[in-house]
Amino acid sequence: MKLFNKRNIVVGVTALAIGVTAVFGIAKVFGIAKVFGHSSESVSGNVTAFILNPEGKPDGAILSTGDQVHFGEETGGIVTQQIKIGDAITVTGRGGSKTGYGREFHAETLQIGGNTITIVHAKPGPPHGEKQPGDDKGPKGKRPLPPGPDAGAPRPNAEKPVPPAPDANASRPNGENPTGENAPPPPAPRETVSANGNVRFVLVGGRGEARGLILSDGTQLMLPKEVNDANLAFNEQASVSADGEAAKGEFGVFIRPVRLTIGDQTFSFNR
Repeated sequence: MKLFNKRNIVVGVTALAIGVTAVFGIAKVFGIAKVFGHSSESVSGNVTAFILNPEGKPDGAILSTGDQVHFGEETGGIVTQQIKIGDAITVTGRGGSKTGYGREFHAETLQIGGNTITIVHAKPGPPHGEKQPGDDKGPKGKRPLPPGPDAGAPRPNAEKPVPPAPDANASRPNGENPTGENAPPPPAPRETVSANGNVRFVLVGGRGEARGLILSDGTQLMLPKEVNDANLAFNEQASVSADGEAAKGEFGVFIRPVRLTIGDQTFSFNR
């Protein structure tokens, strides 16, 4: 009896294909597949609120369709200059799981009043001192510094001379740091605030999990994992009080809570 005849090979390959298909089917059922859709879709609606990031800057918008559109802080400044609450926009992108609170939607393009904005997310810059392509190509790259009086003199190992240490007791103009260079002021410390209100929107993640709240007064706050694990059922009648560090911006306040009361449940967090 031959074990490797054509019939046995065909049967074996067919069984393998069925097995692979079954594995992918099980993976999809148990949520191992990607959270967001594989193909882009478009949604249109009116802006009902802007979504803030932890720095208090707009990086998304909630539409009248319930879609919670995220377009990133880099695009947020452009969008908020062109639209206001109530304006209609069309968004192309990929949506997450649908829930009773809405769904997260990652934008790829925005159409606002006949103009199309392509979402470009910022990339992290190079390590300090690393040269990038185009740095020496005039206006399109970084502008080269004008040559000094000793530009033609050889410099061993291309090392820059070490500047003398600054005199700590020497007087210096206002706004200068100890090295004598103008430097921006350090970021202001976050302010500790309290907020109270009812739930207006529940902000969700790609799988539909609750990740934040927008209160009736417009305050937005992050929901730490402990709250998410409690599986609370939010509704517009639920009262919320929060104490924590706040970032204030033009479009509202974002709070990282250290103490949070939702209805009759209170949570405390170490930050």
